[in-house]
Amino acid sequence: MAYLTKTDRIMEQAAAPGTGNVTLGGAVTGFRTFASVLNSANPDTCAYLIEAVDANGIPTGPWERGFGTLTAATTFVRTVVLESMQGPGSAVNFTTGIRISSVPMTETTQFYPQPGGRLTLSATLPVAEVGGGSTMLYYLPYLHDRVPLWNGYAIQVVSVTNGVSLNLTSVGLAINSVYDVFGFISATGAMNLEVLVWTDLHNRATNITVQNGLPCKQTDATRLYLGTFYTPSGNQIYDVGTGVGSGGQPKRYLWNYYNRVQRHIVMYDNTASWSWATNAWRVMRGLTPPNGTVEMVRGNNDDEVILYATLACNPPVNCTGYVCFSLDSATATTGPCSYGMITNNATYNLAKQITAVYTGYPGIGYHYMGCMENSYGGTVSFGGNWGGNGIAGIVWA
Repeated sequence: MAYLTKTDRIMEQAAAPGTGNVTLGGAVTGFRTFASVLNSANPDTCAYLIEAVDANGIPTGPWERGFGTLTAATTFVRTVVLESMQGPGSAVNFTTGIRISSVPMTETTQFYPQPGGRLTLSATLPVAEVGGGSTMLYYLPYLHDRVPLWNGYAIQVVSVTNGVSLNLTSVGLAINSVYDVFGFISATGAMNLEVLVWTDLHNRATNITVQNGLPCKQTDATRLYLGTFYTPSGNQIYDVGTGVGSGGQPKRYLWNYYNRVQRHIVMYDNTASWSWATNAWRVMRGLTPPNGTVEMVRGNNDDEVILYATLACNPPVNCTGYVCFSLDSATATTGPCSYGMITNNATYNLAKQITAVYTGYPGIGYHYMGCMENSYGGTVSFGGNWGGNGIAGIVWA
């Protein structure tokens, strides 16, 4: 890459190049040729600006800028089109004479918009509930349709007006695994999606780093990090916020790096009643996770999860019932969590709803958080018609 300044003063005239290479026609008066500054034997690349001009050298409107390479004394290849009058990444078909000049690097620096879309499991909705499982992953416009991507030379803004899709079946996902999703510029100049599996549920095989102002794969700055998902089996992803029934659970398996929104996450168990007589923590009703839990995946640990666990509890005299949260465990509670409890010190039944609150950062990767119960001093009855049983809260995804 040749880093040119204003003092290099390169500008040449040329005949109409269409959308192809420019055959240089000599320096404009007062300027220098590309060959007098750049090396074509070991081809140099620089930033360029092309403008259509009339016979008097007056610009007529069409323009394009990008990075080009001098491959011969009079041959300039438009290597990467950054933007033009037609939009990001679109090469202009110049049908009249042009003027092509080098552009100092300081003049090509721009502030680009943050990616305006979201990963989703819906072909039409950037924020959607998909509980049946999807084998298709989409990136759809949300705030806008532009995505800045590093093309190896500079940041190139790509338009994704109609969205981008990836067939997960063709990828062949591993079961019970976490994946990162990346956007990159294809050979045709459009944005494509690719995925990369983690080492395990909580650790990446390849880290995410920031290069050129954008989060990307540590080993490849052309891969823009867009988000993370978890797949339990069958190349499918779920993104549904409500689980109802005997052990039903929500599955927030898709997480966005950009344009996260609050998503509700609710697990409601409608079992009539059950009892627990042991002074030990367990998932409600003795369920095996992920039943009796809420599930989520997180690509970063930079936003707080807020959850409320409630159990209807009817302890007999001199007994205590408890509710709390677990993190990735069927037997151990977790903090920061305020547990709920009720003790019956009277001589009659005491049926009330007890609540625990979790506000914390579970960490990156896949997690489940269980609604935990405990009893002390005898057999405690849970459930029944005394109130709601389950978990409700919000996550950002």
